Amino acid sequence: RSSDLVKSERIADPDTLSTRVRSEVYALPPLPTPRSIRKSRTSKADDQIEQFIQRLDHLRFAVCGNPSELGRGRCVLIASAVGAEGKTTLAAQLAIRCGSAGMSTLLIDADLRRSTLCTLLDVPEGPGLSDVLEDEATPDKVVIPVQEETFFLLRAGTPIQDTSRVLQSRNLGLLITQMRQLYDLIIIDSPPVL
Repeated sequence: RSSDLVKSERIADPDTLSTRVRSEVYALPPLPTPRSIRKSRTSKADDQIEQFIQRLDHLRFAVCGNPSELGRGRCVLIASAVGAEGKTTLAAQLAIRCGSAGMSTLLIDADLRRSTLCTLLDVPEGPGLSDVLEDEATPDKVVIPVQEETFFLLRAGTPIQDTSRVLQSRNLGLLITQMRQLYDLIIIDSPPVL
């Protein structure tokens, strides 16, 4: 069966994977690291960054379509199997690009164990998702603007011990329903699946 073949075989090309699973697969080239930028010529690093931005805009359009036809409430979950695969960077970059395209975008940091979005976006830590889900804060008090009036962040919030209980609570569904009425797009940076 083709699904067994995909599971047992390593595939390096997103186009090949897309053909095998009969579904569209989006892939982004890696961003150059500061070390690789120092080693290589500046034009090569600039080309890599430009290619990343073009693919990111392709992903933005594939996920969001035309902002004028989108309406409110589209919700996208960015996930990965394990940590350090770039899902948080992807979620943040996608939110920035969507905000720049004029869509009101809410980025939710749902990685309550290893939150890094505040550091990545250079915003202060503070109350956020965990506080809202524990009924210790309201969304209107903890959602912060990051980029003018188009890109907002709901931080992970106060660290808690039992994250799975909080994320499986009824309050998360209610929060997403409420936020879908306020934003064109909601991007959720999830904890690693495994």
